[in-house]
Amino acid sequence: GRIDVRRVGIDVTVSAPKSVSVLQALADPETAALIETCHERAVEQALGYLQRQAGHGFRGHHGGGHVLDRVSTDGWIAAGFIHYTSRAGDPQLHTHLVVPNLLHGQDGKWSAIDSRAVFRQAKTAGYLYQAALRHELTRELGVAWMAPVKGQADIVGVPRQVLREFSERRRQI
Repeated sequence: GRIDVRRVGIDVTVSAPKSVSVLQALADPETAALIETCHERAVEQALGYLQRQAGHGFRGHHGGGHVLDRVSTDGWIAAGFIHYTSRAGDPQLHTHLVVPNLLHGQDGKWSAIDSRAVFRQAKTAGYLYQAALRHELTRELGVAWMAPVKGQADIVGVPRQVLREFSERRRQI
């Protein structure tokens, strides 16, 4: 029989730095909710970027010298699932953006997403998320940041020992 190798969907995950996750987990309910709101705003920035940069699809069959037709869309279908812990139970504020491999073309037909474009832009979207999160938390809570490393920075004043204590998943990996 024939094996269907089509990709059903894409899971793009954006994750707050450990210091933000620890602060959110240990904060009073009002502050925790504000941190979550800042996270959600940053997620929206990352998703918007991905839609602008990789929001197209292809129609047709590839391989064997076939050329795919590029399809523009009037928007993606996506679902965001927010999580507050890692698999090990440590504080880890993150959102899974699940995007089905399906988009509505501007011509009214349905097509597959150009998943290669999404994967090419995912790292940049993650960097944008990190910058937007820093902006939002600085504006809302007045926090200061360590120097970013690979786009991500921790909050100044959160002891390294605290971050290590809540990093069981990293030790497992």
